[in-house]
Amino acid sequence: MTNDKNICSIQKGVQYTGTSITTFKANNFHECYLACINNQECNYFTLDAEKICYLKNQIDGQIEDNDESFSGTKVCDDKNICSIQKGVQYTGTSITTFKANDFHECYFACINNQECNYFTLDAEKICYLKNQIDGQIEDNDDESFSGTKVCHGSN
Repeated sequence: MTNDKNICSIQKGVQYTGTSITTFKANNFHECYLACINNQECNYFTLDAEKICYLKNQIDGQIEDNDESFSGTKVCDDKNICSIQKGVQYTGTSITTFKANDFHECYFACINNQECNYFTLDAEKICYLKNQIDGQIEDNDDESFSGTKVCHGSN
């Protein structure tokens, strides 16, 4: 398993096209992403509306569909610096908090909140939406997730 805790380029309502390495039924987006992390050949993944996970080593495009599918890259590259980190909690004042089912529910709540720039989902599944952060702490059991609302292009 990789030591890289950064997840990049997560898109809701998008399916990557191209030949798949493998496909399987997944319970959620996180399960599909972890399968990609643990597959040496995988660089991209898609979870469609029917909860079928497609692991891919390369893609030839993408199609937009309903908001029930998710696609993403295994790691960050020089064109897309996102910061969704596993095992990290951002510190600072929260705009709002709520109980979430999983990290992508928390992430998309941040996307849909005009004031939110950062989020944290802790091990108890409490989502913290934040407009600014003042630091971060590592979660030794890797059950929390934190990230930024948008990806920023590099210079």
